[in-house]
Amino acid sequence: MKNIYTVIITLIFSSITCRAELLFAPPIASVIEPRIGSFYQADDERLRLDIGYSMDMASILKKNDYEMNFGADFFTFTRLRSEGKMKFPVETTDFFFGVNVSGKQTANNNFFDWRLRLAHISSHLSDGYSNSGKFHFEPYVYSREFFDLLISYNMAFEKKINLRPYAGITYIFSTIPDDIVSFIPQAGIETEYFLTDKVTLIAGADVKTGGTDKNTELISNVQAGIKFNGLGNTSLLLSMYKYDGPSLHGLFFRENDSYFGIGFQLLFY
Repeated sequence: MKNIYTVIITLIFSSITCRAELLFAPPIASVIEPRIGSFYQADDERLRLDIGYSMDMASILKKNDYEMNFGADFFTFTRLRSEGKMKFPVETTDFFFGVNVSGKQTANNNFFDWRLRLAHISSHLSDGYSNSGKFHFEPYVYSREFFDLLISYNMAFEKKINLRPYAGITYIFSTIPDDIVSFIPQAGIETEYFLTDKVTLIAGADVKTGGTDKNTELISNVQAGIKFNGLGNTSLLLSMYKYDGPSLHGLFFRENDSYFGIGFQLLFY
């Protein structure tokens, strides 16, 4: 476990000192994406802490207006409980790592891009979830391996507005427990409005399915905020976040979450 945290900390400092020129930028409202930031969940007095990094490590193809890269993703998303006085016991953490291939086809001011990932997620309870020394349920093994594909079309309008619809699908081919839904369709849209060279308004909405084979439900995410560009090698995003659907934390995937959050992210792409 110590080695995992060492890798994560190293990646955080790398993101601050070296900007990642990703062919496929992670959609802002998609849940299973690398982030560095935190959201305070006002509805249930919890805190979500995301620590992650995505990088394009090698060029596969670069020809005229088409590119392909090979990359990797490492990140965690963690649920903490607020107890006041800056005390946030950790309840659960999900670990993600994987590799990806991405591509980009440019046409005038617009372009198609896509990303195919092969990845693993595992989820773990932490001591902050205990109640008087006892867990509310017996911890169990949760992990899944999957492929996911996202394809988007990026449109620019008079250098002021960008619009990006996207769609994709996830195929889970190995999972514990074994009743997690295998195919997950996904669709979304995001937009950017450039107020100045340094300030951008950004918003996105994402929908997908989740749950079990016998109880498949809709997961919806909406995020909107203001991005401050040109702060060294990163950008700062202050935003609001709304999540509804089965919990994104693996050990709680049978439970539904619905919360409004407000927080920040450091964007490294």
